[in-house]
Amino acid sequence: MLFILSGCEKVLMEDEPGNDPVTNFENLWKTADEKYSFFEYKDIDWDAVYQKYRPQVSNDMTNYALFTVLKEMLNELRDGHVNLTAPF
Repeated sequence: MLFILSGCEKVLMEDEPGNDPVTNFENLWKTADEKYSFFEYKDIDWDAVYQKYRPQVSNDMTNYALFTVLKEMLNELRDGHVNLTAPF
């Protein structure tokens, strides 16, 4: 039985997400899109925020530059309970 299940690993488990600036941007934007509940209350067009910040992200940017873009994007929420931290 173990042998059979080990062959189904790719079917049963999700792929590891990439760890590059574009993928990280997309994942953060999508997570906020799916889980943040105050867009309507604060009159925030999250799709417009995507259009504003996505062109600023490329896979050849530094971690610090990506952090700056992500921080600015999250600041659009105007919510002191939403934080982004990094080791630098």
